[in-house]
Amino acid sequence: DKIRGDTSTDIVLNALESSHPFLKSISQVTVNHFDVDAFTSVWALMYPEHALRHTRELRECAHIGDFRELDLSRPGADTGLKLCCWLNTTERKHFARPFESSDDEKWPVFLESGRFLSVLTDPEAFRSEWQEEYRRVRDDADLIAASASVRRYADIDLCAVECPRPVHYYALFGVTRGCDVVVTSYGDGRVEVEQKYTQFVDLSSRPTFPRVELGGLAEVLNTLEARLAPAGAEQAVWLCERAVDTGPLLRRDLPSRRLSKVLPDPVSK
Repeated sequence: DKIRGDTSTDIVLNALESSHPFLKSISQVTVNHFDVDAFTSVWALMYPEHALRHTRELRECAHIGDFRELDLSRPGADTGLKLCCWLNTTERKHFARPFESSDDEKWPVFLESGRFLSVLTDPEAFRSEWQEEYRRVRDDADLIAASASVRRYADIDLCAVECPRPVHYYALFGVTRGCDVVVTSYGDGRVEVEQKYTQFVDLSSRPTFPRVELGGLAEVLNTLEARLAPAGAEQAVWLCERAVDTGPLLRRDLPSRRLSKVLPDPVSK
């Protein structure tokens, strides 16, 4: 219990900071998947002296990567975001879309001697490698702060966000920290309901609400859409992912303007 944390990186850093006895017997480290938190946790165990000098940045990077919850008021969050964007960009560059290539192929690239440490200690030297996604997130966070409506319903653990357009999920989920369900509407009839990854893991920092299977609700909503759609109007369709997905979505889509988990090209300024 003394080393519990919300992310694998939290657990590793807690163990390192407390000089936990199990560290003395470790000669190898592995995980069963590749993502931001998996990488930073493995890297921290491989290079504990460096990790202990950058605990805030590593914790924030892992939290943003796992839960998408960017809070720029937290110490280390801006650097953590840069690290996340560098990891994402590097993964896309070498392995097409994230999650599509074999995880075993990725580790040698990211664990190349000194590579991540160089970015961690001097992220500005690698600005060209992370700035595009980073700028998108910061611009979208500014848009939410200026133009979005955010309402919280603590009794059902839900946050409702009205936003002018789809935004990067790091920016969107940043204003929903502490809630497990997010309802986002974009003002043009498109709606998303996401049950966050916080429900998929065992959080140590707070209790979470159980997930709900939303397939039945999607069927009811589609029946209502067919019944109530004005004659000649484009009929919206509710699509639903299963509750076992890492972040299942219930989505109201318009066939001519479908939403996607894959981000669209950056909006021109």
